[in-house]
Amino acid sequence: MKKNFLIIFLGLLMIMLPIAGCGTPDKQELYSDPGESIEQNKVNVLPKQEKPSQEKTEEFETVSNDDFKVNIPKDWKETLLMQGIYNYVPEQAENDEVINIVVLEIDDTYVKDLKELLDVSIKATQEQVEDFILIKSNVDDTLDNNKAATLKFVQIIEGETTEINQIFAIANNKLYTITYSCPRQCDNFDVYTEMISSFKIN
Repeated sequence: MKKNFLIIFLGLLMIMLPIAGCGTPDKQELYSDPGESIEQNKVNVLPKQEKPSQEKTEEFETVSNDDFKVNIPKDWKETLLMQGIYNYVPEQAENDEVINIVVLEIDDTYVKDLKELLDVSIKATQEQVEDFILIKSNVDDTLDNNKAATLKFVQIIEGETTEINQIFAIANNKLYTITYSCPRQCDNFDVYTEMISSFKIN
């Protein structure tokens, strides 16, 4: 039986995530991690330092459901979009930042090798998104002590630019994916990292 590569999980997330209407920067201004330079479609991606949090301290609380428990800011709201798809946004959202957690049941027909899954998912997203700039990808991270893959890229759809940070792991025959979608002027990366570090599978 041909293995299901779970291409759907990344492609659907890209369609579902809101895109920030912040205008389109020149491609030369798009960024990668400090010290990296990536050529994608003959475009150099210039380094950019992460924007530090300034005069902002978050108070977190733990939310729990049948799938997991995780820390989120007290002034953020959780919405169950559909079975296994959770949405987290600030109560007073100033832009289109959003964090999604998706839990997908899988069986033996699905590919469970993270590197293979990551590579095929990247290829599928490149085919769906015309302006796709890969920043980094690896399978060296962990999510609740499970081996995890991480992905970071910039996408431009209909002239609107969004940065995507994503981590996913497989445990108990389920795929757990945390995705942070942000416009260029985003300042909640600390929320994303706290959610990853506090994430516990139920």
